[in-house]
Amino acid sequence: MDLTPVKKAKLIDIVTNKIRDEILSGNYVAGDKLPPEREFVDQLQVSRIVVREALRRLEATGLLTVKRGSGMFVASHNSTALHDAFSLILKIQKVDALEVIRAGLAIEPAMTELAAKNRTSEHITCLKANIKRSEELIKGGRTSNNNNREFHRIVAAATQNKVLRLAMEAILHVLNVVHAPHGVPTCGDDALIWHRKIMEAIEDSKPQEAAKLMHDHIAEVQKTVEEVIA
Repeated sequence: MDLTPVKKAKLIDIVTNKIRDEILSGNYVAGDKLPPEREFVDQLQVSRIVVREALRRLEATGLLTVKRGSGMFVASHNSTALHDAFSLILKIQKVDALEVIRAGLAIEPAMTELAAKNRTSEHITCLKANIKRSEELIKGGRTSNNNNREFHRIVAAATQNKVLRLAMEAILHVLNVVHAPHGVPTCGDDALIWHRKIMEAIEDSKPQEAAKLMHDHIAEVQKTVEEVIA
């Protein structure tokens, strides 16, 4: 690590950005332990208080995590902080389920097209297992909403694109937040039929067909929600 000394105003902001840059540049990866505070103090030539506050800020964003008795570590990949931020925005902006579904309509068809191009046999196995689980839940008279969301997660994973996976996770989290208060209908036979068709198109590596099926699936959900909350 080669950090230049900091001798400017707003030291906490500057130190926070410098440490963040070290992490984002790959000098530290998920699970790595950061050097002790005194090392940052010596290299940046700032007080321990400044370093401590900078680390606290990075922890608050979810980039760092503290393990008691062990020190400060780069957090493993998770989107908890992003989800919390989305939830807060929802409450402030009064976002409803329909807006979230429209976002999905804009993103998921393209995501599904990429999934049909990049999927592996393992992704297909997971999709088939998910569909089988939905069949069992519906047959038993139980809701399959959680399993439905998992289907969309698997499709996102099949893209092998981290940004799309994160975007899908955020959309699903937001939809879960607004689901109950806005009366979004539970998932049943109709969703299962769509999921089977989408899975088959992905398995057969038919990107355009998969994209159209996902578009039509979400468009149908949107229409149903519009009728429910009208």
